[in-house]
Amino acid sequence: MDQVALALRNEMLQVRIAALHEAIEPPRSGTVMLMWLSVAGWQRVKATLTTWQTVDGSAPGVIVWLRQGAADLREAVLQAGCDDAITEPISMRELASRIRALHRRLHWRGSPHRLRFGNFRLDLETRSLTCGNQVIALTPTEFALLRVLVRAKGKSLTRSELIDAVWGEDTDHETSGRAVDNVVLRLRRKLPNPDVIETVRGIGFRLLPTDSATATP
Repeated sequence: MDQVALALRNEMLQVRIAALHEAIEPPRSGTVMLMWLSVAGWQRVKATLTTWQTVDGSAPGVIVWLRQGAADLREAVLQAGCDDAITEPISMRELASRIRALHRRLHWRGSPHRLRFGNFRLDLETRSLTCGNQVIALTPTEFALLRVLVRAKGKSLTRSELIDAVWGEDTDHETSGRAVDNVVLRLRRKLPNPDVIETVRGIGFRLLPTDSATATP
């Protein structure tokens, strides 16, 4: 794992590797944190992420490595707010691809325009979401998924379309299908009006047409 981190740092990527109990200080925003933890310690993930956001608004990308083959805990870890969750065995090549994919989402830079839907404003330059005067903290994956939904302007998007737009080809569709649902669940919990993200039976998700999205300078 250390060799992977060294190779990625040589590519000028910001990567840190630590056990959960060692990740005390909030990492810089834009850093990919690869945290490994035991099955017994996964409940601390949400508290750690909340502390980081509370202390200084830190918004790192977080990949959790469940080292004891706890595949059944991946969904719980994703719901806790992580951007990705992996279990052994995994090839170093796949691990590096997942880290690169998350790094791209962290450092995505598009048009400096803002996207609006209803009372929400999504700033594509600062990667921030505001509702009135309230700033809503989002993980990089939550931001990326919401950005795709906003740009669809009420069109229904399938889980496969969301996987391709948010995760790309660096993860398997079986895992990502569940991951889409988990990210949508987390977004609904954070938004003042959770019903703005509508489940379209047999298709996927969309933003309600009444909250039509428009891009403005």
